[in-house]
Formats: sequence, C-alpha cells, structure tokens
Amino acid sequence: MADPDNVVPLVASQEADDAERNRRIMAEATRLSNLAPGEWKLWLQRSAEQLGIRPEQLADLVEAQLAAKEQLAREKAAEEKRIVARAEAARKGEALQLRKQLSEDAAKAKKAKGKAKGFEDILKLPADLQETKVAALATTLGEDAEAVAAEFVDYRAAETKTEAAGLLPLWDVEPSGEAVTTAEVLEDLIACINAHLKAKPHQVLSVALWVMFAWAHEIAHFSPYLLATAPDSECGKTTLMRIVGRLAPRPYLVGNASPASVYHIVDREHPTVVIDNIDRTFKAKPELTDLFLFGFTRGFPVPRVVKHVVYRYEVFGPKACSLIGTDLPEALLSRCLIIDLWPMKPGESVDDLDDLELDPEQAAKFDMLRRKLARWANDNMAALKGAKPSIPVGFVNRSVDIWILQWAIADLAGDEWGKLARDAAELLFATEIVEPSWMKRLLTELWAVFVDENRPWITSGELVKRLTNDPASPWNNYRGGRVSQWHIPKLLRPLTIKSCLVGKARVGGYRPQEFFEKEIFARFLGRDSLPLSPDDAGADIAKAKKKSNKKKKPSRRPRKAR
Repeated sequence: MADPDNVVPLVASQEADDAERNRRIMAEATRLSNLAPGEWKLWLQRSAEQLGIRPEQLADLVEAQLAAKEQLAREKAAEEKRIVARAEAARKGEALQLRKQLSEDAAKAKKAKGKAKGFEDILKLPADLQETKVAALATTLGEDAEAVAAEFVDYRAAETKTEAAGLLPLWDVEPSGEAVTTAEVLEDLIACINAHLKAKPHQVLSVALWVMFAWAHEIAHFSPYLLATAPDSECGKTTLMRIVGRLAPRPYLVGNASPASVYHIVDREHPTVVIDNIDRTFKAKPELTDLFLFGFTRGFPVPRVVKHVVYRYEVFGPKACSLIGTDLPEALLSRCLIIDLWPMKPGESVDDLDDLELDPEQAAKFDMLRRKLARWANDNMAALKGAKPSIPVGFVNRSVDIWILQWAIADLAGDEWGKLARDAAELLFATEIVEPSWMKRLLTELWAVFVDENRPWITSGELVKRLTNDPASPWNNYRGGRVSQWHIPKLLRPLTIKSCLVGKARVGGYRPQEFFEKEIFARFLGRDSLPLSPDDAGADIAKAKKKSNKKKKPSRRPRKAR
C-alpha cells in the first residue's frame, strides 16, 4: 500500500508541468526573437513541433517579443535623444552664462582700466586740482564719489611709495613728548653734524639753522637752497646730503626718478628735495632746473604741459643739493646758502654714517633728534611767524631773503646764538662764490673812487683805465672784449644815471651826488650813503651846467634858399 506522504496530487503535478511547458515555450520564443531578423521563421516549425504547439502560436509569441524589443529600443532612443537634448541645452546655457560672465568681466576690466588710467592722469596734475578731477571721474564711471576718492588715496600712496622708495620711513615722525628749547635743538644738531662731517664752525651752524628752517618752512616766504660744493671728491658733500636726508622733514632723494615723477611728488607731498651731484642731474634732466628757479619764492608755480593743457605745479619747498665745483646757473647760485667743503687733513677723522638698519644705536640717535625737531617746530611756529629779526649792515635784497628766517630761529635760542648766526652769514658771504653782476662791479669801483679815495668826480676815460689797468681784471674780458667808454653809460642806464661834464677840461664823467641822492650804493651794495646835503649836490650840479652853457656858442639858422 502506497505511502500517503509520497503521493503527488494530480492537480499540483499538472500545474507544474504546464508551468514548465510555458517556461520552455517563452524561452524558445525569446531565443527565436534574438536571432537575426527573419531567421527565426526558419526555426519556427521545428520549435513548435518540439514544444507541441501550433506554429502560429509560437510566431505570435516571437512577434510579441520582437515588438516589445522594438518598443524598448524606441523608448531608449527617445530617452537618449532627450538626454542629448538636455545636455545640449545645458551646454548652451553654460556657454551663454560663460559669455555673459566674460562680458561682465571684460566690462569690469575695462572700467578698472579706465579708472586706473584716470588715476594715472589725475596723479600727473597739481594737487589742488586732483580732488575735483576724482569727483568728475566718479561721475563718468557711475560710482560713488567717496569710494572712488578713497581708492585714489590708496593709489596715490602706493605710487608715492614706489617713486620715493628708501626714505619714506623717515616721513612719519612722532613729535617728542617733552618740550625742547631752540638752544637745545641747535646744540644737538651741531653735535650730530660735527660727529659725521668735518667743516668750519660757522658752516656747521649754518647747516643746523637750515635744517631747523626746513622744519619751519610752512611759514617761510623765501626758500634758500642748501648747496654743498667741493673742489674734488672725498670732501664730505655726499655725507652732508645724507645727514640732511636723515634730519630734514619728509626727505625725498631724487635719483633715477623721471622729471614728471619729481614734479608730482614735490607738488602733492611738499618734501625736502635732496639731490647729490646736481650738475649731473641737470645735464640728464634739464627740466628740473625750473624746480629750483621757481621754487625760491612762495606763490610761483612751474607751468608744465599735460596732454596739451598747461597746469601749474607748486614746487616751493626746502631743497638741498651738492656738486663738485660751481657749474650751476648764476640765478640758482644766488639763491643758495653755499657750504664749501674741503678734504680732511691727515689725522682728522669723523664717525662713519652707517646704514640705519645696520646700526640701531645710530638710527635711534637720528630718530630722537627728528622727534625733537618736530616738537620744536610745533611749539615755535607762531613765534617765528611774527618775528622781525634785525638785519646786519651790508645785507640787502636776496641775501636778506636767504637768512631772515634763520636769524629769527637763532634769536629764539638767545642773543649769543643770534650774534653767531649773523657772524656765520657774514663769513659765508665773505667767501661768496657767486659772481656779482657787471653793474654791481662797476658800482663797487665807483664806491672806491667816491668814498675810499674821496674824489669829487672821475672822467669816463679815467674810469675805464682803472677798470682795465690790471691785465687779470675781468673788465678786460667784458662780454668777449675789453670794456670801453661806450659800455659805461649802458651799464648805468637802468639806474637813470647819466654822465656830466667834470674837471677843468669839462669832459664826460661822473660825480657822487646823484648816486647818493638815489641811494644807489645803499640799495645795490648795502653800503651807507655819504652825509651829503641834497641842496649842496643840486647847487654843485647847477654850477657845472652854468659853466657848460657859457662855453656854448649860439647857433645860427641857415638862410633860406631863394
């Protein structure tokens, strides 16, 4: 008897067979559908017989499989097309965004370039015009005026650091916390200069006073230049320029900078200009000559052309320079406080002026002295502005302009310093290297005739003989030739002095009265006039004219021709 647990139900067995048969049919339909197009029909009859179904049924299954595959392929192709389309759209969007970004970047770059070019052009203009031009540039760019102005300040500071590199750390000085006296600062300056430079006491005092003058330059009306000359190298002129560069306010060493850069910095920063070997600088950059010729008197800016427009640059400020010899324009030499230096003698020595970064102790000494100078200037500017120092005899016109503020500074230090300063001025002018004009030379000779020799008159012939008697006299090379009686009236014509008849021979010559009446000697030579009464002078001249008229014969009119 069969085990009931091992009996397979008929229904379940039938279902399993049907499922297997259906699986095999679908597997065969799938296989046939994977054959090459049309090839499945060659196998259709045989496969149907093996599976026990009609060929039409298997064909329907194969075609359904093929249709499903075709639908799947179409859907896949459509999806791929959609993917490609999306990718293309994304690519076009990215390209458009890139073009937009590039366009914006180009516009920003163009705007930034235009702003930089605008800043560059504005920086070339005088300082008093820059603020207006920056505001106009901001309007053109469509930007906030304050923001553009702030950018320009940064731009200008960066350019200044580039143009005046090396000395800028000395521009920022914190005034000393303790008050200092003028005498104390003078003594410290003299000690500092003597430590590094061998010069005469009156020269050292003059340099010290000039440095203090540079710190008080804000109230000055005239700006004398400190000029160090030497007959040869190794005399200390470069050392003096380095000392000034470390002690003067806002020193600017003019090296290889272009003339345009120099004018820009001087106009907007008002530094102390320091030029070593100025003769070479003038030969390489002759435009810088105007920096000195115009910079002596306040209110005389230098006209310069920028893009076909004339602008005026304010160049008034302290300037120090040096050279070997005196090969400079006479007009510049006459504006200088000249320190002529000589080589040291055997056995003499001074302390080397080391690099400040290499000698912290020396750097601290100069820093403290600069702080004292800054404090002194702040405390004494008002007193100096109202000062009216006494003027020594013999100082007139430009010589007074050169020394007036320095005498005021010395007076603040005390009467003794004031006297020393005036003595120093006289000693410097006694060794003056500036050649006097021909007119002043002639007046000096006439002073010797009328005052030193006490002569009442001199003929033109005698005067010329006096001038040319010495073969070495400059009058033997007056404008390329020997001076003559014809030249004397031309030299005196600007003074409205005319010759008169003098002596028993009644020949042309000159008397002292007219020179004294017009105070010509006092005004042009700084020498006192003689105590001559104008009435006496007038009577003397009238008497001479009367005698001259007696000798003249009356002129006869020519008869008219009939």
